[in-house]
Amino acid sequence: MTGITNPTEEYFKDGIWGWDGSQWRKLGISLSYHSQLSQSKTLTVSTGGTNTVSTDTVESSCLWIMQLVCAIDDNTLPTRLTICVNRNSVIYPLFDIIPSGANVWFAELLNFVLVPGDRVDATFFGCNVGDTLYLRVLGYKVGLS
Repeated sequence: MTGITNPTEEYFKDGIWGWDGSQWRKLGISLSYHSQLSQSKTLTVSTGGTNTVSTDTVESSCLWIMQLVCAIDDNTLPTRLTICVNRNSVIYPLFDIIPSGANVWFAELLNFVLVPGDRVDATFFGCNVGDTLYLRVLGYKVGLS
């Protein structure tokens, strides 16, 4: 094996290093705290049945570290709630639950990395016309440079 073999060595103090499959090498990116992540989205249902609330898309200049995701139907007990990451129309499920009641928040603590182009979708099944749906994501943003 060539290159650095011990990640505790002095070489690691000046930047981010990663294993490329054959050796340790310095990565071509720099990560730094960018800002707090706080996305709150609301949808008033105009059609009964299945409805989706989505966050904004992750900007190209950063990563999102999602630490809390919450969702609620303020009026009706949904028959099902799914929360997923939508990455270029490919769906990665995070949660698929039967909510415990109407006007009861579903909340989950996690540490999940979202990359540029990702968004979080909350899909509520069994909604009624006039329901108010909420999706909230909290965490922090990491700048890429």
